[in-house]
Amino acid sequence: LQLQLVDKIDDPELKGEYLLKLKEIITNEPSTSTNQPYTLQKIFQNFNNPLPQSLTLQDLQKEIKETKQESQKFKQKTKKQIINLEQLLLQKHSSSSSSDKEIEPIDPIDPQIHEQTSTKFINLIERITYQKWHINITIVIQDSFKLQTVALIDGAQMNCIQEGLIPTKFFEKTKQKLFTANGENLYVKFKIQDVHICNDGICIKQTFILVKDLDIRIILGQPFLEVIKPFKVKTEGIITKIFQQKILFTFNEKP
Repeated sequence: LQLQLVDKIDDPELKGEYLLKLKEIITNEPSTSTNQPYTLQKIFQNFNNPLPQSLTLQDLQKEIKETKQESQKFKQKTKKQIINLEQLLLQKHSSSSSSDKEIEPIDPIDPQIHEQTSTKFINLIERITYQKWHINITIVIQDSFKLQTVALIDGAQMNCIQEGLIPTKFFEKTKQKLFTANGENLYVKFKIQDVHICNDGICIKQTFILVKDLDIRIILGQPFLEVIKPFKVKTEGIITKIFQQKILFTFNEKP
């Protein structure tokens, strides 16, 4: 509209002056743009940088619990690896059964430490080797109970017996727990302390853990091997000396 008015001015000098005024007005006119108080960038920044939250007592307790669980899992995994190494050593010894080398079994854990520790591990040698040392033994408990049966000589941490073979009157409660090498829990509630393993007129006193889900009747583990060491493994069986008397634990089958 203003440009149309300028065109109607006939005087060139007046027309030029008016155009200069109009240009000055347009140049100095304030901007009509509005400030945006919020932008998408600022909104996303708010999501990416949440306000710090103060820790509560429940948060700390949860973190401590999770840390303990992770520590327990690590200890269990470490113990399983140690047992596997022990079994491999025992397997290596057994493979040289035709030689006359004396086998020194791995030192067993003290029975008192066994009782104090809540979690124990068992690993059967038959899970990692085809060789099975089965022998015939006689078990005597308090001179009032006798059982003739077959036992598996193994590198387990403890001697185990299948629950149901022994009368309950000989049971003693225990808090020990057993796990197989693959982590399977073996049901344990009782133990028997006054057990004698007899062979050729010689009896060896041992403690047994009663296992409800055990698929082998009796396992003679490291506590038994500790008593009979040093011993020799030959084709016919395990030879040792107890009370200066030579004893042969004859294998039912050649390994």
